Amino acid sequence: MSAVPKSHDVTALFGGVGGLELGLGRSRHAASLFCECDPEAVSVLKHRFPDVPVALDVRETDALLESISANSDLLTAGFPCTDLSQAGRMKGFEGGKSSLIKDTLELVKRRPFENVLLENVPNWRMLHKGEYLRHVVEELEGLGYRWAYRTIDTRAFGLPQRRLRLFLFATLSGDPREVLFHGDEDVPEREFGLGEAAHGFYWTEGNTGLGWGEDCIPTLKGGSTLSIPSPPAILLPDGLVVTPDIRDCERLQGFPADWTHLEQRSDAVGGGRVQAAPPLAPRRQRHQRRRGGVAGRATLQPPRDRHGARHRVGARRAVAGCGVVRRQHPEGRAARRLACLAHGDPAR
Repeated sequence: MSAVPKSHDVTALFGGVGGLELGLGRSRHAASLFCECDPEAVSVLKHRFPDVPVALDVRETDALLESISANSDLLTAGFPCTDLSQAGRMKGFEGGKSSLIKDTLELVKRRPFENVLLENVPNWRMLHKGEYLRHVVEELEGLGYRWAYRTIDTRAFGLPQRRLRLFLFATLSGDPREVLFHGDEDVPEREFGLGEAAHGFYWTEGNTGLGWGEDCIPTLKGGSTLSIPSPPAILLPDGLVVTPDIRDCERLQGFPADWTHLEQRSDAVGGGRVQAAPPLAPRRQRHQRRRGGVAGRATLQPPRDRHGARHRVGARRAVAGCGVVRRQHPEGRAARRLACLAHGDPAR
């Protein structure tokens, strides 16, 4: 991929709801094939990219080879993070989901692309002493690719979500650094008092306590290792707690609102009416619920103590009655799917 702007024909594996391809499209690159298996996600792709075929199984290499455009020169693969993420069990390629990148590499062996763009969580680089990133780059080197990677934070694009992702770009021609390191945007790291700005957090911290955001929400995720919904909550400066709904999640991912809104599934995945997703709401608490603050969202009043007084949450303290404690993000500065589509299992 040359640093000089040109249009690329994109083959998009693990397409999700088309986030990478929507962004690439804004730079005049166009997808000619998607591969995705989640029925709702396939339906979104069919609706938003009606002229682009969708294959359903990345493991069916022969069928994929028949579907790939002869002109396609860019392969994208935001492969499942399930077994690499710190929010999961971190089984690596033994987990059976993130190892689907091996099927991607097998495809590249049989049908080389001039350029390959891979995306996953930053822990891909560090898990088990970098074993899984090393496996991928060694395979790419063996096929003649030069590669580079960098970690990018969603906040650098003006979105109030702390979402760090590692992008690995490999090419058969030129220097990959000329593409991947073009432009930089510093993300300021500062702390706000609870009365100065909103703070995002998780009701359940997960395995490693990544659940606190200053003037932003923590990384949106599809669920938890317990297979229960796990939306972030937002503590407003006035002490109320609200949760984002699906339209907020779409915007926080860089999509237009209602990007995933459908009434019918695509016939390619059996058709039928799509079950409407309810607004994301906190898990049931002992707190008194009321409507207000943000139209259409559930809000919680801060809990009362035994004398009837409202608690206000102090910095670096637990949220009373919620079991949520502020933690330091372990990746600090070094460090797509939409939450409501993953149903607790982001594997594709």
